Amino acid sequence: DGGLMEESKIYASTRTASDWSPALEVTGANGDFLSRHPIEGELYGSKVLYFSANIPGGKGGFDIYYAKKISDTEFEAPQNIGALNTDLDDITPYYVDGKLYFSSEGWPGIGGFDIFSSSWNGTDWSTPENMGLPINSSTDDLYYRIAENKEMGFLVSNRIAEGAKS
Repeated sequence: DGGLMEESKIYASTRTASDWSPALEVTGANGDFLSRHPIEGELYGSKVLYFSANIPGGKGGFDIYYAKKISDTEFEAPQNIGALNTDLDDITPYYVDGKLYFSSEGWPGIGGFDIFSSSWNGTDWSTPENMGLPINSSTDDLYYRIAENKEMGFLVSNRIAEGAKS
């Protein structure tokens, strides 16, 4: 099967005084579909879990969903994030300071998966904006994250590194 996951669920572990609790499968956000890339954020003034999943009835492939947080391991049913999703894969969401960053094959891009950002205005998400060069490349660019000091970012890419010998 090429090592593909047949099932993937979201689990949570909480910090204890000396270690971490056992990982517990969260309720509400999992189902008969593949769940990936969970990240906490906010939406409509509530804490939510953003993630990508291939829930039947979505726009296509993997879509980005959110589930309102009830407790550390309990969430309401997943809701499709809507206009940010395309008929291709939309994955690796990351929320910080009212912005959602994600990778998509469906929005116009430079090639492969590109990283996009969208801002929440309290009612709607803005039209996704391609992060452009040099963040994106002609290959796949995923898992965008901003360092705590906001002076640096990280991403995963299968591009050929500058200075690499071919």
